[in-house]
Amino acid sequence: MSRRIAKSRAEALGPGRLDAYLFYWIGQIDNLYKRAILEALRPLRINLAWWRTLAVLTERGPVTTGDLARITVIERTALTRVVDQMEKRGFVRRVPRRGDRRVVEIHLAPAGRALYERILPEARAVYARATAGLSPGRVKALIAELESIRDRLPHA
Repeated sequence: MSRRIAKSRAEALGPGRLDAYLFYWIGQIDNLYKRAILEALRPLRINLAWWRTLAVLTERGPVTTGDLARITVIERTALTRVVDQMEKRGFVRRVPRRGDRRVVEIHLAPAGRALYERILPEARAVYARATAGLSPGRVKALIAELESIRDRLPHA
């Protein structure tokens, strides 16, 4: 393939054509997902930051606030307020790390695990609607492609 043809194909995708701009579609999907999950969480009086925090602590176990901020993609000072609120309500605990008491980890409390279990069916229903018609293999392939794109972008 000539360089001119390759260049024109590349120019047909990306900025300058929203319908062919991957990050436009990622943003659209992210926004619609957030609306759907927030609607599902509303009866439980839980917001997206709480859901992300519960999910990470359930799946990964105790983490530092810095790691939790990175994984949940929540700005660190905002996440500190989230953890403060969750701790006051008994859903998480701050615990000094064994062997290095200067490091504080966020632990999921039993009430937090119970709340996660109440939310999980709602989150799964939103996910099922969003991915209906996609095979598990296709979902895994999409995730792998997105991970590859993420890895090529600068990390803060």
